[in-house]
This record gives sequence, structure tokens and C-alpha cells, in this order.
Amino acid sequence: MTIISITHDLEEAAQADRMIVLNMGEVLFTGEPHDIFGRNELKEIGLDLPFAILLQEGFRNYGIELNLSSKDILDIEGVVEALCKSHLKM
Repeated sequence: MTIISITHDLEEAAQADRMIVLNMGEVLFTGEPHDIFGRNELKEIGLDLPFAILLQEGFRNYGIELNLSSKDILDIEGVVEALCKSHLKM
């Protein structure tokens, strides 16, 4: 079964199996959410990133690199778990 959902809610889009990003009626990117949200070009076309990605960027700015699987990269709980694990290794 295929369900097509058109949304500007990036948290909702992050739950999809596959995404198609359109800009001015043109297909810019297609792929899995973790691949799409890893692209810097999203900001250039005015799209925000999901909170989990922004949180990781914030940690990275403070020198904290989190080891996340592609499954956990868009999941707040996955980010928190990776942060706890990285803190315990310090």
C-alpha cells in the first residue's frame, strides 16, 4: 500500500519511508529521510531541519560528535541515548 502525504511539517516527513522534495514544482531530491535531511541544500531553499538534526548540530558545535545509526538520526530518543552513551565513555 502506498500513501502520499504532502506536508511542510518536517517532523511528520521524517517518519516516512521515502521522501520527494519539491521546490517551485521541480523535484529536487528523492530518497530516505535520513539521506534527505543530511543535505545542506535544504536550508538554501528555505526548509528547516527536524529538531533531532538541529540538536545534533548544536552538540557538534560544542565538539560532541554522536555516533548514531541512520535509523536513530531523526529520532529524539535515539539522540538522547547516543548522548548518554558518549557521556559514559568520557
